[in-house]
Amino acid sequence: MARRKGGSGGTIVLGLIGLGVYALAGQKSQTPSAAPTHSSLLEPSRPAALKSELPRASTDRAPAPAVQSIEPKTLTVTVQALRVRSAPSDKAEIVGRLALGDQVVGHRQSGTWIEVARDGSILGWAGEVGFKAPAKPPQIAKPRIESVLTAAAIAVMLVNGSRQSYYASGRPCACPDDVMRNGRRCGSRSAYSRPGGASPICYPRDVTSAMIEAFRTRQATRQ
Repeated sequence: MARRKGGSGGTIVLGLIGLGVYALAGQKSQTPSAAPTHSSLLEPSRPAALKSELPRASTDRAPAPAVQSIEPKTLTVTVQALRVRSAPSDKAEIVGRLALGDQVVGHRQSGTWIEVARDGSILGWAGEVGFKAPAKPPQIAKPRIESVLTAAAIAVMLVNGSRQSYYASGRPCACPDDVMRNGRRCGSRSAYSRPGGASPICYPRDVTSAMIEAFRTRQATRQ
């Protein structure tokens, strides 16, 4: 009986030793993962191509025109309102305004800006365009009088001219509807009604086409 117990205990010991050896062999077969480096923790990786292709914002600006002295000249404002600024720039502070017709003296110029003064005091800078003469409207040719006046209008003009020529002689009765000095209507006593004497034109119906054309011809030769 004592021999059986001893054999069983030896078997158990051998089994425990085998399990320990197997566990140790498994630990050695596992390779430890590489520890992250210090630089990889601080700087996330980026593609090198993206860094080199990033465009740079251009900060170059055109230099402002130089300020130069000019021969003093009198300038007249040709716009309704002209702003005067502290410097030759649209973004400069507005220090005054000039009205249409105001006169100033230009002393210096920078590009399209002129430094102006009045009564010996510098006012500031104003745009050169505010002193330029406005563009003249295109000249429209006057229509010839013979193409404007109608035949009826010419007939009236001829009647009035004929009557006035007769009145200039001191006689009042050119036409039947005129009035004598005593206030009575001329009627048959008028020159128009008496044949053989002066023959004034009293009514548009008396104006012929030949008279109208002759009038147009005379007007055309005077132009």
